Amino acid sequence: MVMESPCPLCASVATVQAQEDAWHVVCPQCMRFTLDAYLFDLFASARVRADVRILRLLPRLSDAARQTAGEGGRLDLTAENWQAVASSAPTIRIGSASPLSRGGHGARPAGGTHRWRRPIRSAEFFVPKRTWRNTPAVTAG
Repeated sequence: MVMESPCPLCASVATVQAQEDAWHVVCPQCMRFTLDAYLFDLFASARVRADVRILRLLPRLSDAARQTAGEGGRLDLTAENWQAVASSAPTIRIGSASPLSRGGHGARPAGGTHRWRRPIRSAEFFVPKRTWRNTPAVTAG
């Protein structure tokens, strides 16, 4: 059975096919890899529950799958090896942000400019209107 589904690793639209005891995935970002049914369910439930312990490893697995496919192979993820693969995978981000990154530095903008975002103002610009010096003393009556 072939179906279009979110990629278990990067959540891009991918072609997923169940064969024997593994899911075969072809994704435009991760390229091609397989994973067992346990991992397919584990990664899907981690996205639903926002389980950071698992979600933070998915970009590394995606990188490992892309690297393996780039070398002509196919990454086979199982319940026994996925954590070891994630811990040994190099972190290479190509063209997209990790599902967990929000506002990271990323690549420099085109045009040679080095300004990535607005500079942070120092604390002297954020003085509150009322301070303890100009607040009337509260007396117990």
